[in-house]
Amino acid sequence: MTEKVKKLFSSSEVFPSLTWIIEVVNPIVNKELETCRSAGLFGKSELASIEIFGSITELAKLLEYYTSLPEMFKVAKVDLIEGPELCCKVSLATGGQCNRCKRITDDIAIHPYWPGEKYNLCSRCVDVLLNINWPPFIYRNETDVYICTDEREWHEIKSGRKELPAYDNLSSEK
Repeated sequence: MTEKVKKLFSSSEVFPSLTWIIEVVNPIVNKELETCRSAGLFGKSELASIEIFGSITELAKLLEYYTSLPEMFKVAKVDLIEGPELCCKVSLATGGQCNRCKRITDDIAIHPYWPGEKYNLCSRCVDVLLNINWPPFIYRNETDVYICTDEREWHEIKSGRKELPAYDNLSSEK
């Protein structure tokens, strides 16, 4: 990275809220996470959910990066709550675990393209997989559409050794 780029990203004038999050909020969150980890509440911070309390001004700075906060703090979920002082409360995250990204989230579902327990995916991963046209192991012929649970099953259907029921709801898909 060039010196000019380093200077740009280290300047609090360019990203004042982000600099504040890194220098002020991150140490508060990390201290609470480490306290809970030491107490045995969880092993990895990705299993934690945090609530950040602060003034309206402080929450506004955090709100600028709200969708990125879980990744910044390496936790499952971040909630922002108005409070008298800047502090953090940590708890064990609730919800299901996405089998692709391993995030714990409330929006885990079985998508019709990727059926079965091993494909429990969060909405973010479903969007990614659909946008990159990741193969959901769908076999099509002139009249039917078959969804397979894995690649082995797809090869068995393709070779004619196995048949599955057709899913009419996918026949209009690409």
